[in-house]
Amino acid sequence: MHGTTQEVGISSNPSNANVTLIGQAYGSTPIILDLKRAKSYMVKIELDGCHADETTLTREVSG
Repeated sequence: MHGTTQEVGISSNPSNANVTLIGQAYGSTPIILDLKRAKSYMVKIELDGCHADETTLTREVSG
């Protein structure tokens, strides 16, 4: 594992849901974000007419 960032893909079904990280809009699904490894992120995915979903991305080492 090298570097201070990690690409994270976010998708939804149906697509075109709005993606918000820590209260800031980042775009629509599907999307690939380049996030700092040392941080946790609150992610919210919303699409009109669908249930909004919110989760926290946290740092974890596997292996």
